[in-house]
Amino acid sequence: MEERIRIMLVDDHPLYRKGTAMALQQMNPRLDIVAEAGSLKEAKEKVDELAVIDLVLLDLNLPDGNGAELLGYLKKKKPETKVLVISVDLNPKHIVALIDEGINGFISKDVQAEELNEAINAVMLGMGYYGKIIMNLVDEVATAADEDISKMLTPRELEVMELCAQGMSAQEIAEKLFLSRRTIEGHKSHIFEKMGFKNIGELINYAFSHGILGS
Repeated sequence: MEERIRIMLVDDHPLYRKGTAMALQQMNPRLDIVAEAGSLKEAKEKVDELAVIDLVLLDLNLPDGNGAELLGYLKKKKPETKVLVISVDLNPKHIVALIDEGINGFISKDVQAEELNEAINAVMLGMGYYGKIIMNLVDEVATAADEDISKMLTPRELEVMELCAQGMSAQEIAEKLFLSRRTIEGHKSHIFEKMGFKNIGELINYAFSHGILGS
């Protein structure tokens, strides 16, 4: 039997929490929603009460503070817990700041349940997941780069990068190319390495410094 994933949902909208919990549990029986919190204070109390939390699905907009404040608390109390931010704030600079603070993934709040499930699986496998908004930057950065990207990447990596830029998820690319999702994630890692980026944050910072993104 596959190991279950114990999740805490942190969002100030009860209906959103309920709908998300129902959708995820119907889609992936491995997921256990072990706690819900509607405020920063309540989330900290749940962290203290629960023995183990594998993953926190975190909204940033909470009535008593910014959800990002929970990151530092988790690092002290439960450093092994992974954090996937679900937010309507898609400002790349804010995402970079959250990456620096230690989040494991970021996804838009308006995604379908299928992509949220994919993001959870990726994060729990130790791979960062930052959704379509970030992957779309790959094509913009490559277009603006000084070197000829086509000479740096293999034909398959170029194909994967193009599909990422079109907004396709890793699972969608894997199905299109008849490859495993893990293989696609490997190609994405090689793309970043060859382009000189250690992580998503460096990619975004490059985009800002070269005028590819506005401030």
